[in-house]
Amino acid sequence: PLHDDVVVYQARRGDFGPEFNWVEPRARSYVALDPRADLPEQYWRRTREGRTLEIHTFRFPEGGLVRTYADVTSYIEAQEALRGERQRLAWVLEATRPGIWETNLADGSMSINDRWAEMLGYARAELEPVNHATWSSRVHPEDLPRAIEARERHTSGLLPYYECDLRLRHKDGHWVWVNSRGRVHQRDAEDRALYMSGTHLDISERVAAQEQIRALNAGLEQRVRERTAELERSMRDMEAISYSIAHDLRAPLRSVNGFAQILAEEESQRLSESG
Repeated sequence: PLHDDVVVYQARRGDFGPEFNWVEPRARSYVALDPRADLPEQYWRRTREGRTLEIHTFRFPEGGLVRTYADVTSYIEAQEALRGERQRLAWVLEATRPGIWETNLADGSMSINDRWAEMLGYARAELEPVNHATWSSRVHPEDLPRAIEARERHTSGLLPYYECDLRLRHKDGHWVWVNSRGRVHQRDAEDRALYMSGTHLDISERVAAQEQIRALNAGLEQRVRERTAELERSMRDMEAISYSIAHDLRAPLRSVNGFAQILAEEESQRLSESG
């Protein structure tokens, strides 16, 4: 059979789908036998079972051609799965808006995304070329030793991942609280850490809320202490008053008791005028 006879037979049998929509758009006019269509060197089409074929055409200089058909269904499925994973990752990144960093632990070079720089008030171009000093020079001096220790404990294998809350200096001078976390993703043959990547999350609002709660708790504790001290003073004052009253009444009560005893002894039968 001639080439065109085979294509017509396949089209009538429905191998190319309704309106040739199982064939990659750039090859549809070719399989529709449009005389103006060029023969594509490579195109994809689906089968009626839902598989995907990749078709290559190799021309001979003296005329004629060889065509190969490869089942690339698993490749297409893997690409679709990867595309889905990338889309989900993009959604997560869009929702959390992290600053993303990657560090070459051998030479100290770094790569960051726009959000990493934006957190500190910069455009990424203002910080490039980025290296370890770009980060360390902006970490609060009180936080830097703690961050380096946490990273070294992770790279040495003592911790499954690196995480540290620290302050980074903003372009305008104030401090931004950041949760920095990451993990080594490549080691050499001797298990030395080579590359490490991770994220920065701006936690300034959370830290400010925690500080506010801490201040409220401290104020409440102070008010409780003051109220307790005030009550203790009141109790001491009441005890002093009670003691004073008891002391002042002791002598008169002794006199009353003495006279009452005399009356009981001498006037018990009949109360006389002197009694």
